[in-house]
Amino acid sequence: MSADLSAQAQGERTKLCFQNKVTSGMDDNEDQEFRQAYERAERIVAEKVGFFRHLTIYVVVNALLFAINMLTSSWFLWFLIPLCGWGIVLLAHFLSVFTFRGDRFERWRKRQIEKEMEKLTGRD
Repeated sequence: MSADLSAQAQGERTKLCFQNKVTSGMDDNEDQEFRQAYERAERIVAEKVGFFRHLTIYVVVNALLFAINMLTSSWFLWFLIPLCGWGIVLLAHFLSVFTFRGDRFERWRKRQIEKEMEKLTGRD
């Protein structure tokens, strides 16, 4: 409970800092850059939270499947099938959130967008 309150207080401080930056007389370009950075940070945090929820559900469900498997048919370890299949999906989720994030990937992404824009607008 106190961790939730602490995180909530931190979030409120960040929002106040954001509002102070916006109203402190930044020119429009700085304001827009700050807003974009803030929105990107919010997206990144939301993606991380989504991954940890996914991980928690994975652990709980697979623990239940293991228990059911051991109680009903311990001679055939069928719980390994969903454990491995879902594990591959969880690994892909991890890679998308933590590995393919950062400046190098972001630069590559922007270059790809520019290439596609050039194709679409007819500029070579």
